[in-house]
Amino acid sequence: MRKLCLGRSLLLGVSLLPLSAFAAETGFDVGDEATPKKDSSATTSSSEVTSGVRFQGSSSALFGRYNGSPENGFYPFLDVNIGQKHPWDSGNTSYFEVTGTNLTSNSDRVFPNASIALKFGKQGAWGARVFYDNISYAQSLTFHTVYSDSGSLLLGTPGGISLTGITLVNPPSAIATTVSANVANILTKRSIDSQRHTFGASFLSRITADWTFSSNFTHEHKVGNKENSLLQGSGTGVNSATGNILYFPEPIDYDTDRLSTSIGYSTRKMQFQLAYSLSRFINNQLAIVARDPFSSTTIKSVPLSATYSLPPSSFAHQIKAQFGYNFTPAVRLNTTLAYGIQLQDTSFVPQSTNPSIAVPAGPGSSFDGRVETYFASTTLTARPTGAVDLRFSYLIDERHNESPRKTFDALLDDTTGFTAIKSNVPYSFQNQKANAELGLHAVSSTKLTLGYLYTQQNRTFSAVDVNRENTFYGRFNTQVMNELTMTLGVSHGYRTAAHYSGSAPWLAMGYFNATWYDANGLVHYSEGVRRRDEVKGELAWTPTGDLAMALSGKYYRDRYLRSIYGITRTQAVSINPDISYSPAKGFDTHLFYSYERLFYQQLDVVSIGGGGGSQFFWKMNTPNTVHTAGASVDWQVDSGVKLGASYTFQHGTTAFNQSGFATGSLGTSPWNYNVVRLPSNTSNLNSLNLHAEYQLTDDTTFQVGYIYERFHSKDYLNAQVPTSPLHANEVLGADGDPSYNVHVVTAAFHFKF
Repeated sequence: MRKLCLGRSLLLGVSLLPLSAFAAETGFDVGDEATPKKDSSATTSSSEVTSGVRFQGSSSALFGRYNGSPENGFYPFLDVNIGQKHPWDSGNTSYFEVTGTNLTSNSDRVFPNASIALKFGKQGAWGARVFYDNISYAQSLTFHTVYSDSGSLLLGTPGGISLTGITLVNPPSAIATTVSANVANILTKRSIDSQRHTFGASFLSRITADWTFSSNFTHEHKVGNKENSLLQGSGTGVNSATGNILYFPEPIDYDTDRLSTSIGYSTRKMQFQLAYSLSRFINNQLAIVARDPFSSTTIKSVPLSATYSLPPSSFAHQIKAQFGYNFTPAVRLNTTLAYGIQLQDTSFVPQSTNPSIAVPAGPGSSFDGRVETYFASTTLTARPTGAVDLRFSYLIDERHNESPRKTFDALLDDTTGFTAIKSNVPYSFQNQKANAELGLHAVSSTKLTLGYLYTQQNRTFSAVDVNRENTFYGRFNTQVMNELTMTLGVSHGYRTAAHYSGSAPWLAMGYFNATWYDANGLVHYSEGVRRRDEVKGELAWTPTGDLAMALSGKYYRDRYLRSIYGITRTQAVSINPDISYSPAKGFDTHLFYSYERLFYQQLDVVSIGGGGGSQFFWKMNTPNTVHTAGASVDWQVDSGVKLGASYTFQHGTTAFNQSGFATGSLGTSPWNYNVVRLPSNTSNLNSLNLHAEYQLTDDTTFQVGYIYERFHSKDYLNAQVPTSPLHANEVLGADGDPSYNVHVVTAAFHFKF
């Protein structure tokens, strides 16, 4: 394989972010200080507090996935905004602001989705911000497992469930039924969730009229767990005393630190920024040792177990320079250059916890991973005449993996059965993009844009060394009349694949057995020859000041021209009409509808074991459709009363249209091949939101709200149970049906002072 290299000469870069963006984190104003006119001791304040209570009628992990309240119950909440600043023309531009949002609690956590920040400084001179953010995520309330977060069994005796004599038959044997019942007795049901606690500070200062300095630091601690699974044993068969599949809660205990600092120079003609960033990821738990609840004859002197490595700790450094220059008012150049290095040298976890096994030396004590990244881009824009504008850009992005190649051993059944599982692959890539665009302004209200985009992707240890794609596109924007505008865009792209070899990734890892090769004609869709055609457009009409209508849509089709197996065809379409209407002052309505359809076709062939070279061919056409419709009304009844309502309905369907046939024997039961048509997955969401505000005084408002949400899902995977006599040595997570009916009522007072 060819070693990718940037040539060690970084090219001119993409676009320079405006230096004013430095101030986003601090509320810093980069403009000149105002000339003193008023008393500098005068201040103005703007403070608001919203305090109330929220009641949720039922529990749902899906409903509360991101809002911090998956469980039912009462939730008090508080939002605070307290600020003070001096008048703009007072000569004193100092300010401060304290904000706190979603200050609530539930039965498990305080402030699960809260954000607290303090901003202060002097506009035009310096600014600082200190903040705390809390982000929660709920994955499941009904995860079934035999494990604790440490990997130990919650109940039962390790290795206490015998698999002797178990085989795969249908209907299940008496032994399989007994095993399944014994596993069910040691299962527990628990929640799977995580919490992020982020603390940070940022500072920005104007050194001189042209120079600025900024710095930002954040520390994040993430704790909780996530669903995962492992395979105990050698994996040579299901229901055969080996290959025990077990779901477990993978523990999360991460710390992430990010530090960035930059210095910038800005004049009307030239802008420059030099920045350095450091990222450190620390996993406070290297691995878990998961005990196997099953027993087999291969167990040595201790219960069977599996050591599962968790994400390793790592560091990353990056230096970035950005430059912008205005040659003339009509010609501008933007560049970006960046170099980064990523390091990972976490110690390997022990290959076995069995003291009776002589563990070989293996690949060493740690990985010593190292990846260098290079990035360069440049953009030149020009408008030589009022009717013509030009844009040229080039980008190169490289990941050069300098990690060592090592061969790792697998320990089967926690016995002396070691076997080499080949080498890791230091995958590298280089992406390049070149773009040229011509804009023609026929009249003041019409523009035609023609463009060409060239992309090239170089990879190592992949099925394709080089992909190249040529894309031609055009856009037409026009204002037909004062109240009607139209946009239409088309593109055509063709991607080539040089020297496709599906066996190359397997050979790179050291798998020389022909059974590991891709089937002849199977092409990875992300690397194969592809033709893409795309059309998109938008029509906006505003016949009056009270009525606005819009219609947008998009269609694309991908054809993988040399793919016999794998994904051979994909197409998608979306249509989005939208209407806003205000029949009276203070009365606003909105209607929208969205239709989306994504279709892909997949074909494959499977060699039937024991069938004398027989093969099974299958095809699956999968259409995914989503209909979304909604309406909302906002009514300012009078100066003291405001009402609002919104309703959204969404229906989604995923169909599985399978077919297949075999050449020769279908195989021996229960391993014979045939097509079992899967039922379609459907889901329906109904969401109703009612809210009202009543102004008690000039500074006090009473707010009430009601939310009803009903989600119904029909998915064949939801019907799976954690244990089954048919596959008695599988323990699945089996989260169950995510459908829910949730009522939420809120009441709050809003104060201004």
